[in-house]
Amino acid sequence: MLNRKRFITTTSPDARWHHKVVVVALMLLTTVILGGCAGTRLDPHASVAQLDSELPRSWAAAPDTTAAPLSAHFLDLIDEDHLRELVKEAIGANPDLRAAARRVEASHRLLTETSAVRWPFVEAGYTGVRDNQGFDALGERVAETRHRVSLSIAWEVDVWQRLADLHDEHTALTAAQAADFAAARDALGARVIQAWVTTTSLRQALALEAERVQVLVQLQETIQRRYRRGLGTLDDLAAARTSTALARATVVALREDHDQTVRALELLLGRAPRADLLTTDTLPTIRYVSPGYPVEAIAQRYDIAAALWRLEAADAAAAAAARAMLPSLRLTGDVAKNKNALAGLLDATSIWSIAGSLAQPLFQRGLLRARSDARRLELEAAWEEYRAAVLQAVGEVEDGLGRERALVGQRDHLVSALGSSTRNTQIQEERYRRGLASITELLLARNQEMNIRRQVMAVDGEILSNRITLALAVGAGFDEQPL
Repeated sequence: MLNRKRFITTTSPDARWHHKVVVVALMLLTTVILGGCAGTRLDPHASVAQLDSELPRSWAAAPDTTAAPLSAHFLDLIDEDHLRELVKEAIGANPDLRAAARRVEASHRLLTETSAVRWPFVEAGYTGVRDNQGFDALGERVAETRHRVSLSIAWEVDVWQRLADLHDEHTALTAAQAADFAAARDALGARVIQAWVTTTSLRQALALEAERVQVLVQLQETIQRRYRRGLGTLDDLAAARTSTALARATVVALREDHDQTVRALELLLGRAPRADLLTTDTLPTIRYVSPGYPVEAIAQRYDIAAALWRLEAADAAAAAAARAMLPSLRLTGDVAKNKNALAGLLDATSIWSIAGSLAQPLFQRGLLRARSDARRLELEAAWEEYRAAVLQAVGEVEDGLGRERALVGQRDHLVSALGSSTRNTQIQEERYRRGLASITELLLARNQEMNIRRQVMAVDGEILSNRITLALAVGAGFDEQPL
């Protein structure tokens, strides 16, 4: 039998020296690997800071108008109480958003899995076996029962923080999913408001076209009376009837467009699409939100936050893949009690063992290196995606600001044109009553006036819809935090 004490005390100084050499060499190898990985991997924090410094200090297309502060939220920008309630209803009842919320919650729960592997694994067990493998004093087989209780402990010591990096990766991915949910929630609120604006604009256009039909019918009756008195021609009557039929066709098309928009809004609210939602003929007031400074506006957006979290996750994954090439330290321990009788099992003599292992990957045909390189490339891809998202966000804000300025200017010109067209219609009506103008001239004047009125209504709706788009672009969503 080996004398363990003698074996230890008689270990030569040369053996201890070789052991130290091995440890030092292993530490140097670790330093080289870590240094090489750190030198070739992208630094996300420095890259993000560099990108922030490259963003413009101000917006090029900011209009000169009174605006709500950058900290405002969707519901602060609108004055329609019923619309606010519809937005809240959509946030709580939209099935797609509810499904996304459940997935975010599930991801939060699964974070326990990556956190648990960093701690010791403890397992208790009991085994009962009955067999006839034993022999009595006469050499005869006898049946006997053996009982065993055990306690096992296994722990991978996270020396290089590889398991911590994996946990950080999953934590960042979960945060990105929560930010995606918040972005989807804000987008849903914006779609509800814009659908309401579109529905209201269509109701206004429908009312205008119904008014056009009524005016044309009255004009047609006037032409018939004049024709009976010998003051008109059948051509005038035919032209009036044509205009009336076209106006009625437009009313039918607008009514169906309105119903389709209402059904789409009902779907956003999580309701059955029946086109029976009560709407209004009056557009809500939606304030223009200040874009602030580019860096501030971009920092408010949840989609940018999601892209940044994915960049953090890719960085943690790259670090974990690089550290997978380093030695791993595992500790295990087992304690067990065996006895043939169940009674007194816990009083039986304990059998225990403790072991530690240090393993260094040597040859896997480049598998670990390939994984590390792949994670590094995915990190670089995540950086490019984040950079693209930031630049896209800047472009969306500039587009919204430019569109606000253009639409407001367009509306001013249309209002001026509407005033001139209204006066021209009045002049043509007076001339027609005196027999100085033809029915064609009067119809052209009336149609032009109503067409301009409809354009003004359409631009009013586009201004409000664009203001919601701009609010979304600068991150002015809802003040409630994501799950």
